[in-house]
Amino acid sequence: MNETFTVSINSSGATEISPASATATITDDDTSSVALSKSADPIAEAGGTSTITATLSTTNSRTVTTTLDRSTSTATLSDDYTASNASIAIAAGATTGTSVLTAVQDVVVDPGETIITTISGTPTNGAVGSPSSVTVTITDDDAAPAAPAAAISKGVSLSGGASLR
Repeated sequence: MNETFTVSINSSGATEISPASATATITDDDTSSVALSKSADPIAEAGGTSTITATLSTTNSRTVTTTLDRSTSTATLSDDYTASNASIAIAAGATTGTSVLTAVQDVVVDPGETIITTISGTPTNGAVGSPSSVTVTITDDDAAPAAPAAAISKGVSLSGGASLR
């Protein structure tokens, strides 16, 4: 937060000082950097969760907002997971904010899918810290379908006149 102060000078004796006061402002240029962390990895496909936390390096007198990018993920938003928000706002005076990822149950057999969360651009009233990206893997719980069994029934004639009895 910017700080403003005034200096006043009282004249004593015969000398007059003009102006008798001056006002100055100290501009707050301290920057808090934002780093990301995760609470769980991997998470289960059937509703597993991981909390992504944005942490400031120092408290800030202004709200710091960080936009999150998940475009490089192999998991698809809505189909494979949901996210509580696309950005994290850390209130003035606080040091953390969160976004929750929740895996969505599907019936598709696939390898583990990843949700890569990255700080997008420069945070408002802050700077990008390290780490600026975290990866959470969704563990698939779907079984591959069984191969169909070949059925042979009695009384079927085979080529060349042979038959099963």
